[in-house]
Amino acid sequence: FSFFACASLDKSRDSKEKVLKYLIDELNLNPKEAVMVGDRKFDVASARDMGITAVGVSFGYAQKGELEAENPDFIAKTVAELKEYLLNP
Repeated sequence: FSFFACASLDKSRDSKEKVLKYLIDELNLNPKEAVMVGDRKFDVASARDMGITAVGVSFGYAQKGELEAENPDFIAKTVAELKEYLLNP
């Protein structure tokens, strides 16, 4: 990794949306060309709110059905499926 974006201790970035906005601004990204990969409903919802493609990974911490309920653009069941999707969306 060459850049990390995370919540801040001073609470200026205390939500996923704020972290994503910080990342987009710092790297001058087009949200339409970005992909958020996450394992919880919060990741999917935040990506959607920011106009970012949302990919859920079912091999993380989400409870059964949690990701599906948020309607991500794609759900990867394995790292290989995630890799395939990211290389050939």
